[in-house]
Amino acid sequence: HLYLHLHVFNIEIQNEIVESTYWERRLVELTKFELVVSQQELWSKVHPTLFSNGRVARVKNGEKTKAVRFFCGFDPFRCSDERENDDGDGAPIIDSLTGAAGVQQRNVNSAALKVYLYSRQSGRLIKVQHDPRSDLGLNAGSTDFRQGLTVIIDDYNGTIPLNPTKQDTSFGHSTHGQIHSDNLREWTAALVHFYWTYYYEKLDNSKYALSAAVLGSKEKMKELLYKDSNTINNEEGLPSIYPFSYGNFIEYPNLCFTLNAKGKVPRIRTGKRQRIDAEPKLAGFDANDPEVAGLLVRLNEQAGIQEKAKRETDKEIRAAWRNKKRKHD
Repeated sequence: HLYLHLHVFNIEIQNEIVESTYWERRLVELTKFELVVSQQELWSKVHPTLFSNGRVARVKNGEKTKAVRFFCGFDPFRCSDERENDDGDGAPIIDSLTGAAGVQQRNVNSAALKVYLYSRQSGRLIKVQHDPRSDLGLNAGSTDFRQGLTVIIDDYNGTIPLNPTKQDTSFGHSTHGQIHSDNLREWTAALVHFYWTYYYEKLDNSKYALSAAVLGSKEKMKELLYKDSNTINNEEGLPSIYPFSYGNFIEYPNLCFTLNAKGKVPRIRTGKRQRIDAEPKLAGFDANDPEVAGLLVRLNEQAGIQEKAKRETDKEIRAAWRNKKRKHD
């Protein structure tokens, strides 16, 4: 998990296979977005050529060398409000890593949004942001954008300027650094807002249901997390080291964003109709095929539905009890 894109090969130390499939075995509903983040034109004053019928264009085929990948997922090991190094499930804790800005905070609230920045062809971990909801202009005063929500920014083209030690960004050393920084922050916020809101609305606007759906995927994730390395290599024919981008992801090929103003503050967002029309595609494999060897774990929506039904039943029981007590009094 310190590097995303090491070359494909096998590594063994004292006959023990070393793997690099950390995030694939940590995040459920792992989704990939890819777009060009402008380095010179501010997102709120973007050139008209980047709009199509009032919508912000995402990525152009001729600009792949400038593109940045964003991966979003829910971490069931961070979904509860327990402290990250006290959950007792034995899952690895990425905050114990060193060599990247922001990872020294170990005993932190684990459920809140986290953003990990990886850079260059090797995909080295540069920076970790713990709960940057306020900085991204997202609602930070409630349980919105929590549930172990995780965002990985993969600057595989090296477009983001870094400081000499490669442990933080250095936008101040670029000619249009402030614009580039603002654009990256706004697009991160736009993708986070879409991703979390899409599943929140899909589960009938219930945060309890969303949390239950994420936690309901934990056991399946544990099966992958602790799966024996030799079993993976011998039975599935996978190398122990391979680039993260080679994995299986959900994509939204027809997703569009709108530049709109809410409360006189412009934001890049998806509207409710755009989210309803969004159709996730499972890239690279057929997730309905029981024989597929993909590592993608889906959200346990049934667990979320059951949790919501249980809470509604409890609510009705409490209401009936209060009415009965009121009549008795």
